[in-house]
Amino acid sequence: MINKSALRESMLVLEKEKLAFSEKAYSEYLGSARRNSSEPQDHHDFSIEFADSEVAQAFETTLHSHIDAISKLRTIDFSPKVVVEEGAIIFLRDRWFVIAVATTQFDCDGTPFMGISTDAPLFKAMEGKAPDDWFTWNGKEFRISVVA
Repeated sequence: MINKSALRESMLVLEKEKLAFSEKAYSEYLGSARRNSSEPQDHHDFSIEFADSEVAQAFETTLHSHIDAISKLRTIDFSPKVVVEEGAIIFLRDRWFVIAVATTQFDCDGTPFMGISTDAPLFKAMEGKAPDDWFTWNGKEFRISVVA
């Protein structure tokens, strides 16, 4: 049986690590991107500053996505499921998936998992399906083996 508490904790650790890495990268970027405001600014300086602001915005978007994922993981109901829905663990072909937030592959208790967001097209294609149900995604047929 899958320990969903350990699974949630593994996903939280993964997201917290990604958040810490992103915060460090953003801080280093900000430290190197400071401009001396007492110097006159020409068009070239302005375009560099504009590009810097777009990079900063990309960093902030990434930070917020990790913060949102952590918040969502803390509130998801991971109780046993009988259909594919948020908080379900599913076995599809030869892989375990967690319906929660998008993640790269991670291990929990020696088993590899991958997180799928409820916004993902793959989730939308299998939402509400039960074990042994089939669905089509990207022109291919898939059978759901397990829902937990």
